[in-house]
Amino acid sequence: MKKTTITWTGNQISTFSPHIWKDAIVAAISVDPTTTPGRMDIVYRANPGTPALAIYEWLGPDRYRICIDRRGQGRPEEFVSVPGTGQSLHVWQRQK
Repeated sequence: MKKTTITWTGNQISTFSPHIWKDAIVAAISVDPTTTPGRMDIVYRANPGTPALAIYEWLGPDRYRICIDRRGQGRPEEFVSVPGTGQSLHVWQRQK
């Protein structure tokens, strides 16, 4: 996973995981930082129908974690990834 990168440009992200896909995954992001934890809706360019629903929180100035339900069937309520739920947990660290 160390080769995976995510690039934020305004309300759009581009994620590149060379060990999984040859092309970047692009999505539009809507962020609501007024809730605890923060909420994020992710609309993947390749699947513009149902947004993936997520929660996120900052773990410091350069690190955050996000729990995503890519099916868009329900926003995660906690930062866990349990098999069969369709939820995945990620921790991202800014490269300097």
